[in-house]
Amino acid sequence: MTMPFAHKPIGFLLDHLGHFQWQLFKPIEKVLKNHGYLMVSFVGYELDTVREDYRRANHIFGFANSSTLSGLIALDGIGHFVENNRLADFLNARGVPMVNLSTRDVPGIPNLMIDQEPGMRALMRHLLDERNFRKLVFVRGWPDNTDSCLREQIFCEELLARGLEASEATRVTGRFNGRYAAQAILTLLEAGSSFEAVVAANDLMARGIIDALRQQGIRVPQDVAVVGFDDDPSSAVIDPPLTTVKQPLAALAEAAAELLVAQLHGLKADVSSLATELIVRASCGSPYSIPEAQLISPFDAEERLNQQRHRLITLMDTGHGAWGQNSLSELLSYIRMHLTKLEIESCHIVLYDEAGAYLALAHGTGGKLEGQRLAEQLLLPDELDLNADLHHIALPLFTPEANYGHMVLGVGALLDNQKTADDFEIIYSSLRRDISNGLHLTRQREALAAYTASLEEKVRERTRQLELANQELARQASTDGLTGLNNRTTFDSYLSQHWAGHRRQNAALSLILCDVDHFKLYNDHYGHLAGDACLKAVAEVLAAHVRRPYDFAARYGGEEFAILLPYTDKEGALSVATKILHATQALVLPHALSTTSEYVSLSMGISTLIPEKDKRGSQDLIAEADEALYQAKRVGRNTVIQAGRTRTLVE
Repeated sequence: MTMPFAHKPIGFLLDHLGHFQWQLFKPIEKVLKNHGYLMVSFVGYELDTVREDYRRANHIFGFANSSTLSGLIALDGIGHFVENNRLADFLNARGVPMVNLSTRDVPGIPNLMIDQEPGMRALMRHLLDERNFRKLVFVRGWPDNTDSCLREQIFCEELLARGLEASEATRVTGRFNGRYAAQAILTLLEAGSSFEAVVAANDLMARGIIDALRQQGIRVPQDVAVVGFDDDPSSAVIDPPLTTVKQPLAALAEAAAELLVAQLHGLKADVSSLATELIVRASCGSPYSIPEAQLISPFDAEERLNQQRHRLITLMDTGHGAWGQNSLSELLSYIRMHLTKLEIESCHIVLYDEAGAYLALAHGTGGKLEGQRLAEQLLLPDELDLNADLHHIALPLFTPEANYGHMVLGVGALLDNQKTADDFEIIYSSLRRDISNGLHLTRQREALAAYTASLEEKVRERTRQLELANQELARQASTDGLTGLNNRTTFDSYLSQHWAGHRRQNAALSLILCDVDHFKLYNDHYGHLAGDACLKAVAEVLAAHVRRPYDFAARYGGEEFAILLPYTDKEGALSVATKILHATQALVLPHALSTTSEYVSLSMGISTLIPEKDKRGSQDLIAEADEALYQAKRVGRNTVIQAGRTRTLVE
């Protein structure tokens, strides 16, 4: 690809492009353009993640190389699951000068980082010494997240330095999510815990906690102080304004870009860190003034964001079947139309086949070079010009079944006008998913059509046999190849149909989600063939207990299964789940590495809703069952949990 500048572009490696990453993205791009460089973001997933399809999708990082780029900036999130040496080897293999934005030192690579310690210690000292709080609770993000662990460590050190308690009971997990953080605090309150202040590892959790405390009649900050970390834009205008720790993200981004440019010009790379800063506002009880008319409650802030997201999701949602066209040319025409509707100025799609890679779609450049083959490791054809006025984002196109190619989005006004970076996350992730699924469905249909045509040509006289063959192909398209159960696509369609019917009839619809306990350990110990046999055996148990004509069992993904029970209340669903649990135990399949049972077992989550009465959507049914499944795993596995209950129902 040719550039409007004299240099090859700079790559920005990301595992995600949300609010945090977007605060880095724009300042980096601005500095690079001032120095004559365009930036292309490569959005993949964490290296060596446990999800095989995500690991395959990280082929997008392979295009970040010296053939395409002048230099590279990497964000630490891509190395979340790997050791420093593994990350260093991966980055060095890119073959270009680079800067790493990280909370850790990666051997041999210039590293810029935000020093979280000054701001976090200042926050704790303000609470402990100036506000004189003595009973504090910490809400961590994910237990293995590096940033969250550091903030938790400082929380404990400052308490212990003053002779105060820092037990595990004073620290809970909020998963960097307002809803989960709120539930964690409510659980502490229900257990009789008392505290004067809550320290959340990010602002999003702090806002959720404030709202949850208010619903319990607990005032912030009069009864309990709440503080966060990050200084999100809305933190200054929620009611009460949030005390937090500001991360100098814009300064970090600009410094990273300048550091990389210095390397490209042969100058020494001076590595440094930027300190965080305490921002004191009213949520901890300190004086803070802001016009009351400008304040919004955390609930209102979240509600406005949800409404905006719903609008975008509605814009993106054209129906699952619309993306599955009868031919690739029809699909590409449909994609062009959809891109125009979304006001995406430029989109180049590269598809893979047995011969290599080729440019299948060039939206925004009049179809220039469509059909041209690409040399290995090239992101786009060398002759293709990229618009310097647009933001360019490279994304993998994949499904759990296969990699299909990649696309490079060029967006301008759409991205610049978004009120939150999360809005664009909805657009790019939905577009990537829909195009990937469209390629998957269309290729399936093309293969089916070709096979049908071949049969008709060869055996025209065997009409009856041909009809049977087509029926079998249709069955295969809706069936999981390993277990013989229905597949995820068929499940989604079936749920949609029954949800509409149950809404009209005001009837109860139940969903059971179940997961084979410690299945990865089983696979690792006994081998994949034995793992396949185990999944087949579990599938047979499910099929044997789904007896009514309209009951429905499906392989939901990996070692996870779903059972949809129309016209079934909570008691009926629990009865079915209990029988399945016991029948699985009765298989007596040895599981030497399980910490739950010496035999293969299941964890199960149940959700039951009446669509018309509960005024909920089908995704709520799935979400509740998934949360119940998570609870079943958390309390020890090999059990059944119904949504809304935290105790074990079946052992």
